Amino acid sequence: MTKVVVDARLEPGAAGGVVQSTLGLVHGLSRLEDGDEEYSLLVRPGRGEWLDPYHGGKLRLLEAIRPDEPLPPPRLGPRIAAGVRRRLDRSLPDPSEVVQPTKGAAEAYGADVIHLPTQQGFVTPIPTIYQPWDLQHVHLPEFFDPDERRERDLIFRTLCRQARLVAVATRWAAEDLVANLDVPRRKIAVIPGASPLAAYAQPTEADLARVRAEHRLPESFVLYPAQTWPHKNHLALVDAIALLGREGVDVHVVCSGWLNDFHPTIELRAREQGVAERIRFLGHVPETDVAALYRLARALVFPSLFEGWGLPVLEGFSAGLPVVATNIPHMAELVDDAAATFDPGSPEDLARALREVWEDEGLRRELAERGLVRSRAYTWERTARLYRAHYRRLARRRLGEEDRALVEETMA
Repeated sequence: MTKVVVDARLEPGAAGGVVQSTLGLVHGLSRLEDGDEEYSLLVRPGRGEWLDPYHGGKLRLLEAIRPDEPLPPPRLGPRIAAGVRRRLDRSLPDPSEVVQPTKGAAEAYGADVIHLPTQQGFVTPIPTIYQPWDLQHVHLPEFFDPDERRERDLIFRTLCRQARLVAVATRWAAEDLVANLDVPRRKIAVIPGASPLAAYAQPTEADLARVRAEHRLPESFVLYPAQTWPHKNHLALVDAIALLGREGVDVHVVCSGWLNDFHPTIELRAREQGVAERIRFLGHVPETDVAALYRLARALVFPSLFEGWGLPVLEGFSAGLPVVATNIPHMAELVDDAAATFDPGSPEDLARALREVWEDEGLRRELAERGLVRSRAYTWERTARLYRAHYRRLARRRLGEEDRALVEETMA
């Protein structure tokens, strides 16, 4: 039996898409019926209950507590491999200088593989799969101070070096790792995610009425679910809504997601542009409310300047919403022809795309149909099967024909 630990030490709402992707993976792993793997979710002490609705009792929780007994020495194979990696790459400091060492819970449990699905992680002799979601600090350095850029770069390089496999969601991201982090192509796998809505309970008509009333939603609105980070480009959306208003097009926007330190800057811009009453910020809302917002919205807008994947776009597709999305290159693999696209650096282009979708019912219907077709290519069960094939490979299990094909399919 292979023991797999997934690092789920997260706070719902605080980590945006990383949380949604992790709960989607948990949902997918819980639906695999044909393997003998044992999956455990590494959680903060007393903080794992948020995952209960998504694993159906099929995955255990493993609290990140230092064990009382000394850890056994790591198995010879992983110990030799770690030593070889250190000798081959002396360009980085000792891992413990930039990444915390393991507390030992996964090691004491006897894990064969550890999956680190966030941009953080820990030092361990056990084989790891690491997911560095995006290299935003490389492409948008203006949003980080020099110390933040250096820290991110060291963390990413350290965990990529430690990992036996580095997972990304698109082939564009794989090329980005090769070019900017010097990750060997042979270590990279392209494993896309799916729509988190698939893991949520579906809202009832009563839920829809409650959400509309509690949040005082307009009759028709465009939805933008994203934390208020600068790269999420709310400022361009504010400017586009103001442009549309001057053209006599009254578009309302509802924004959900954690409100961080950049939120006051966005609100100030909205007041200056005279559109504060047309843009609502709900903050973090529970999953049932998120699903209801997708049901109630007229369209989804996604103006982000940089993404590792773009989960809200997949959510919009799966909910049957027409999507208006940024045309940044790393979104092309996801969007294809299923969304109206625009240049995120141009509020005028964003206003154009929004107006077309807002006013043209036939276009909305066509985009919604394309999005539903597109979403069917991405399911959490498939994502889980792709990862499981690699769990088995890293645990040195003999792979069957299906697993070999899945591994080959994902390699960059």
